[in-house]
Amino acid sequence: ILPSVTQVLNSVGITDFEKLERVGVDMETARERGSTVHLITQLHDEGTLDPETVDPELAGYLEAWSKFREISDVTFDEDGIERMVCSADYRYAGTVDRVGHNVLGKRIVIDIKTGTPLAATGLQLAAYEHTLGEDRAMARIGVYLRKDGTFTTEIYDDPSDWPTFLYALFTHHWKESH
Repeated sequence: ILPSVTQVLNSVGITDFEKLERVGVDMETARERGSTVHLITQLHDEGTLDPETVDPELAGYLEAWSKFREISDVTFDEDGIERMVCSADYRYAGTVDRVGHNVLGKRIVIDIKTGTPLAATGLQLAAYEHTLGEDRAMARIGVYLRKDGTFTTEIYDDPSDWPTFLYALFTHHWKESH
């Protein structure tokens, strides 16, 4: 069983969800919201979403995603929506939210979030980019959806993201074996 990218980052304290809980973030509610928003955006992108089934509390997130799609004009690979990936060489796995091309034809990897931007998202996207094994010149983008129907984007281009993820991964594997 391979650890997920998120499990790796959590195990070495890069994403400290316990710290968020201590400052009043209800992580169970946040996880449920994130999972449901992922499903809604997936069904939307696959053309199978019945908008009448969307909880009004979550409709703003879908509206934000729709606006992002319209403005960015991205296209996704046939298997580029919620794509499960793994690295046999480095022994980790994960699910890439979106893989495709921007309007200029540049390869992109997108992570959809319903929280605030975190530097750890850069590490997460670098790990996903590595599993795709293509040209390593992909744009890594976090799309942060808000309940009010707006969104922000964050480009993650720090060249240290991949080596930092590897450090976290090796530390995780060491901890698991000792």
